[in-house]
Amino acid sequence: MPKFKKRFCGLRRHWLELYLLLLIAEKPSYGYELSTKLKDFDIMILGIGQMGNLYRILSQLEAEGFVKTDWNMQESGPGRKIYIITKDFYFFVMQ
Repeated sequence: MPKFKKRFCGLRRHWLELYLLLLIAEKPSYGYELSTKLKDFDIMILGIGQMGNLYRILSQLEAEGFVKTDWNMQESGPGRKIYIITKDFYFFVMQ
Protein backbone atom coordinates (compact mmCIF):
# COMPACT_ATOMS: atom_id res chain seq x y z
CA MET A 1 0.00 0.00 0.00
CA PRO A 2 2.81 2.56 0.45
CA LYS A 3 2.92 3.20 -3.30
CA PHE A 4 -0.58 4.71 -3.09
CA LYS A 5 0.48 7.35 -0.60
CA LYS A 6 3.65 8.16 -2.48
CA ARG A 7 1.73 8.28 -5.76
CA PHE A 8 -0.45 11.27 -4.87
CA CYS A 9 1.91 13.32 -2.72
CA GLY A 10 2.33 15.80 -5.62
CA LEU A 11 -1.35 16.37 -6.37
CA ARG A 12 -0.75 19.12 -8.93
CA ARG A 13 0.67 16.61 -11.40
CA HIS A 14 -2.08 14.05 -10.97
CA TRP A 15 -5.30 16.06 -11.07
CA LEU A 16 -6.67 14.30 -14.16
CA GLU A 17 -6.04 10.90 -12.61
CA LEU A 18 -7.99 11.96 -9.52
CA TYR A 19 -10.95 13.08 -11.63
CA LEU A 20 -10.90 9.75 -13.48
CA LEU A 21 -10.80 7.79 -10.23
CA LEU A 22 -13.73 9.82 -8.91
CA LEU A 23 -15.79 9.10 -12.03
CA ILE A 24 -14.93 5.38 -12.04
CA ALA A 25 -15.76 5.14 -8.32
CA GLU A 26 -19.20 6.60 -9.05
CA LYS A 27 -19.85 4.14 -11.88
CA PRO A 28 -17.63 1.69 -13.74
CA SER A 29 -17.14 3.20 -17.20
CA TYR A 30 -15.33 2.80 -20.48
CA GLY A 31 -12.83 5.31 -21.88
CA TYR A 32 -15.07 7.28 -24.23
CA GLU A 33 -17.76 7.55 -21.55
CA LEU A 34 -15.16 8.92 -19.11
CA SER A 35 -14.04 11.54 -21.62
CA THR A 36 -17.68 12.61 -22.01
CA LYS A 37 -18.18 12.82 -18.23
CA LEU A 38 -15.08 14.98 -17.86
CA LYS A 39 -16.99 17.70 -19.73
CA ASP A 40 -19.05 18.17 -16.53
CA PHE A 41 -15.81 19.47 -14.96
CA ASP A 42 -15.08 21.64 -18.04
CA ILE A 43 -12.27 19.28 -19.07
CA MET A 44 -12.42 18.73 -22.79
CA ILE A 45 -10.78 15.64 -24.28
CA LEU A 46 -10.67 16.26 -28.01
CA GLY A 47 -8.85 14.52 -30.80
CA ILE A 48 -6.94 11.31 -31.12
CA GLY A 49 -3.88 12.59 -29.25
CA GLN A 50 -5.78 13.57 -26.14
CA MET A 51 -7.82 10.35 -26.18
CA GLY A 52 -4.55 8.43 -26.45
CA ASN A 53 -3.30 10.29 -23.38
CA LEU A 54 -6.51 9.42 -21.53
CA TYR A 55 -6.10 5.72 -22.32
CA ARG A 56 -2.43 5.91 -21.33
CA ILE A 57 -3.43 7.29 -17.92
CA LEU A 58 -6.09 4.58 -17.51
CA SER A 59 -3.51 1.90 -18.36
CA GLN A 60 -1.13 3.37 -15.81
CA LEU A 61 -3.85 3.38 -13.14
CA GLU A 62 -4.55 -0.27 -13.95
CA ALA A 63 -0.86 -1.20 -13.77
CA GLU A 64 -0.59 0.47 -10.36
CA GLY A 65 -3.62 -1.38 -8.99
CA PHE A 66 -6.04 1.53 -8.69
CA VAL A 67 -8.45 0.13 -11.29
CA LYS A 68 -9.08 -3.19 -12.97
CA THR A 69 -10.69 -3.87 -16.32
CA ASP A 70 -13.32 -6.18 -17.66
CA TRP A 71 -14.75 -6.60 -21.14
CA ASN A 72 -18.37 -5.77 -21.88
CA MET A 73 -19.22 -7.87 -24.93
CA GLN A 74 -22.23 -6.59 -26.82
CA GLU A 75 -24.40 -8.42 -29.33
CA SER A 76 -23.39 -6.03 -32.09
CA GLY A 77 -20.15 -4.15 -32.43
CA PRO A 78 -16.85 -4.57 -30.65
CA GLY A 79 -16.48 -5.25 -26.94
CA ARG A 80 -15.77 -2.36 -24.61
CA LYS A 81 -13.12 -2.27 -21.91
CA ILE A 82 -14.81 -1.26 -18.66
CA TYR A 83 -12.72 0.35 -15.90
CA ILE A 84 -13.61 -0.60 -12.31
CA ILE A 85 -12.15 0.69 -9.02
CA THR A 86 -10.33 -2.01 -7.04
CA LYS A 87 -10.98 -3.00 -3.44
CA ASP A 88 -7.39 -2.04 -2.65
CA PHE A 89 -8.12 1.53 -3.70
CA TYR A 90 -11.20 1.69 -1.43
CA PHE A 91 -9.03 0.40 1.41
CA PHE A 92 -6.51 3.17 0.71
CA VAL A 93 -9.21 5.86 0.70
CA MET A 94 -10.67 4.66 4.01
CA GLN A 95 -7.32 4.91 5.83
